[in-house]
Amino acid sequence: MLGSKTLRLVLSGLVFSGSVYAQSDGTLSTRFDAPESSRQYKLKGDFNLDVGGATRQEGKDTSDGAYVYLGANFEFRLMPELKIKLSPLARFWSARDQDRFKDDDNTNFIFFSDAYLSLEPFEALEVRGGILSQRALRTSMMVSNYASFPGIQTRLKSPLYERTSAELIHQYTIPTSKSGTGDREQSEALPAFQTLHLELRSTALEGWEFEGYGGYFEWSKLPSKVAIQSAKIGNSYVDGELVTKFTRGFRGYFGGAEACFCQGWLGFGVEYKRMTNIEAESFAADGQMVGGGPRFKFKDVELDLRFRSFFVESDSTVAYYNRSRLGHTNRVGENVEVYLKFPKHKFALYGEMYNARTIARDVNQRDLQSFFFGVETDNVSLF
Repeated sequence: MLGSKTLRLVLSGLVFSGSVYAQSDGTLSTRFDAPESSRQYKLKGDFNLDVGGATRQEGKDTSDGAYVYLGANFEFRLMPELKIKLSPLARFWSARDQDRFKDDDNTNFIFFSDAYLSLEPFEALEVRGGILSQRALRTSMMVSNYASFPGIQTRLKSPLYERTSAELIHQYTIPTSKSGTGDREQSEALPAFQTLHLELRSTALEGWEFEGYGGYFEWSKLPSKVAIQSAKIGNSYVDGELVTKFTRGFRGYFGGAEACFCQGWLGFGVEYKRMTNIEAESFAADGQMVGGGPRFKFKDVELDLRFRSFFVESDSTVAYYNRSRLGHTNRVGENVEVYLKFPKHKFALYGEMYNARTIARDVNQRDLQSFFFGVETDNVSLF
């Protein structure tokens, strides 16, 4: 758990972020800014659509089918400092499916990726409470993009200098799961997932875009259901024993950076992501992704190519909650992503390939290959 010292640090940062601003001339001034007075009491909304097909194979397990995503974003401002944000997401999948274990791709669901009440008393501070998407952490190795947990989040924002900003984000959430009597021996404590991280963004150098982030994560009091399922999809366990609880904790550090030279007809982007579980043995504690690729612009068409290499060691994170496209944990592999974008017409064609091999021999895991292809629209305004 984040201790009292860390909580005091967050509260101190809250005060600092609200009172100290960097001016473009490099001087500091002290002030509290209320949200922009031009904000209106109104409803805003947009939607996007993703239609495609996929094929997946892991040993004798196969899946071939088509899917449709329908996402939307709604924002209702109750008053200048208070708003409600809703982001419903529906996914419909139709396929011939032979899968043994949990897969966050080949499932039908309708849920809220975000659904929270936001209080923003001044520009530097925002407090969110409700259903919080974990996509903002930008590391699906640690937690899936589809994960949304109930909880509370505090965001402290401040400009550093011209075209450069920083944001400190702390969240306390409850990891979601469902378990029956057969999954546990007794009533279990409420689980928790906490993160504290700092984000930096900059376009200060002409033609360059940069984002960097890093921080601390901790999973705690996870239920037996999660331990049982995680042992089947990558987390280590003792052979011949029924796994009803984790034998180690999941607490450590994560971070990453992305940079893009995006000027003219030719650009190039690079990315790096890393996480370490300090509670696990060194040979099972780390996850890493390295990638890069060119971007081409031809009049009204853009082509983005990205090649990635990754590994996710067995106990670097909780296998039940991270991304199934990576094969959960105990995996090493490659990912290729291609996007052909038509900005003028507000849609893109895409294709993705994942190849995830096992790191250590596991009776439950086989080498995994999956392919995705489809078309997706940009966010289209509803109002």
